[in-house]
Amino acid sequence: FSSGSHLTPLACSYRQAYLGVYTTGGGSGGYHTCGIKSDNTVACWGFNDWGQSTPPAGNFLDISAGGYHTCGIKSDNTVSCWGENSEGQSTVPSGSFVGLSAGYEHTCGIKTDATVTCWGSDEYGQSTPPAF
Repeated sequence: FSSGSHLTPLACSYRQAYLGVYTTGGGSGGYHTCGIKSDNTVACWGFNDWGQSTPPAGNFLDISAGGYHTCGIKSDNTVSCWGENSEGQSTVPSGSFVGLSAGYEHTCGIKTDATVTCWGSDEYGQSTPPAF
């Protein structure tokens, strides 16, 4: 980091002023980290055996790094995931989303109609949200 870099607290992770200024979203997964740059593109770094540090092109509103995958809400409110997909954690259901959180081998998202949907491993029920 240069002496002019700033770190801003963010929940249980942090945004890093690396490769540009990060504005929203971000997180650390299994040996990789991603953040949204000020131009709304994503930059990731670290372990990349499954492509989890190689984000797709496009503009993103929010991202969440999981075990060895990362998912992000694109500017059109669709979700894109990249990285490991051994349990379907990078296979996104259709629809529009307003929030998401990636776990070790699963991801859950809040759709624009306020329903919750999850995908990926369900070995312990982590991809089966309760009825609200």
